[in-house]
Amino acid sequence: MATYRKTLVDKWSGRTYQCLGNDLASKVLADYLVSCARSNAIGLYFLPIYQMAGESGLTIKQAESSLKRLLKCDYATYCYSTQWVWVHRMGEVQIGPALSKNDKRRTMVLGLVETAGKRSPYLLGKWAKTYCPKWGLSFVIPKASDAPSMGYPTVTVTEAVTEAVERTDFAGIVSRWNEVTGQKLKPGTKGTRDKIRTRLNEGHTPDELLLVVEWACKSGDSWATYLRKDSNGKWLRPSTVWNGKFEERLQLAQRWKSGSPKRKKWSDHPNYAACQMAWVDAGEPGTLNEFCEAHCEARSW
Repeated sequence: MATYRKTLVDKWSGRTYQCLGNDLASKVLADYLVSCARSNAIGLYFLPIYQMAGESGLTIKQAESSLKRLLKCDYATYCYSTQWVWVHRMGEVQIGPALSKNDKRRTMVLGLVETAGKRSPYLLGKWAKTYCPKWGLSFVIPKASDAPSMGYPTVTVTEAVTEAVERTDFAGIVSRWNEVTGQKLKPGTKGTRDKIRTRLNEGHTPDELLLVVEWACKSGDSWATYLRKDSNGKWLRPSTVWNGKFEERLQLAQRWKSGSPKRKKWSDHPNYAACQMAWVDAGEPGTLNEFCEAHCEARSW
């Protein structure tokens, strides 16, 4: 049994707590579900409602009402027939968006999944749709039925767990990286694979990953230039190019690829100094750029 769990510091201003509004009981229960003694790293565990109510200080009626509210806010699902709960994003927060095949926590996850398959196959089925693609797991789903829960149609997922077949062409992506950058990265490196898998789990494609690499190596943008020259290439690596700012860099890369002209600045205009002096003399409200847009007719670049 774990002695602590991770919690997000921005949860109070996040989507779920904003959805709950001033429902204090539901917020208390939401916090309890990620920190109670029965919770686990994948967010799928046995929790009788009487224990939930007693430990959180709520009545059973309040707990039931709060569970419905949490389901509506896409936070948690409770199965009354098995007394199991699934906290939807808990696995992503506690473990991460990706789980590599060599991660030591994988054995722990498979053990928890096997137990859930025997005790609450209905919730495991819902859990599997979210986490199997992210963590590289697969389940055998027969047509048998499970006890109904929360008014949903009944489904069953067996506890049989098999290793997922790696479909990501890591070797191809890394080979293309080496071709563009002139480096000699190895496709089996854990850090490189994790970055690739994380970006792919977000919905990006290998072509988009490689487009950003090509942009970083060939574009004249200041950030790309810094990677290539100012830092002597020491930052030109997957952990930097494919990090959390990937979406922003992808947009720059797509704009560069399509040949869209870079937005020009008034400070680069040959008449900018004269326009600046005119703006000071005029004393008009607004910014200098607004004044230039309104009054500077000579805009030849």
